[in-house]
Amino acid sequence: MGTDLHEKNVQRPRGRPSNRWRRGGGLKLSAAVETATMNAGCVLYNMALHLPKEQHEAAKRHASRRMHTPHAAMRRAVPSGAIRPPKNSWKWPKWLSSSVSSTEEGAGVRAAKPLVLARTLFNAGHLSIECERLGLTWAAFWASAHLRTTYSAARGFGLEVVGTVAKERVVARGLVEKDYDEPGYQVSGGGTMHGPAALANAACREDCANAIFRVRKGEWQLVAKRALRVGEEVLVHYPARGKCVCGHTGQWA
Repeated sequence: MGTDLHEKNVQRPRGRPSNRWRRGGGLKLSAAVETATMNAGCVLYNMALHLPKEQHEAAKRHASRRMHTPHAAMRRAVPSGAIRPPKNSWKWPKWLSSSVSSTEEGAGVRAAKPLVLARTLFNAGHLSIECERLGLTWAAFWASAHLRTTYSAARGFGLEVVGTVAKERVVARGLVEKDYDEPGYQVSGGGTMHGPAALANAACREDCANAIFRVRKGEWQLVAKRALRVGEEVLVHYPARGKCVCGHTGQWA
């Protein structure tokens, strides 16, 4: 006996897009399509919280080129009405579910729920497990009063300290996408990072860095090497090219 389309959709893991949205008829091992699209929506929400309007278009172009975000997602408008999540972590799941809307919903819904995501991320109004995990990673960052996102044409996105950060404090988190290998990005196992930790810029040498990456419970944590002062940019030493805050310009490993 055959199974009708409705039954197939019910059996699909929650949040999974239909087969026509999957690469080669099946998702990659770490749901790369979903997480990249989810991250794009969170990047736009983050811009609404932290960046002035006059920087939005340039920041969106930069994210499309450098953060492995889907171009279609970054053509969307930066949401208005974005607010910070509550400080208590146990409230973040409910805040996330109450803040998410689809690109296909009306303007009134999107205004009330300004974390606007691609419709392919939803199934019966729920996010997939991978997208929910990434969304909670961003929620933790937004709820913090210690860092803000910056943008400049010279250095792209960055993280600036706005409240004193103690040594060994986790200042941001990220998830490494193992199915996307970026040349020259020497993360163990390869891959690219989604989440707020990916906003940290590189330092040209170890003694110029004030933070490090650590892996804990399947996520990459951005940890302060020392106490960070207000106004400092959070920097990690990793293979990169460009301009360091110390003034050094070039390529370093």
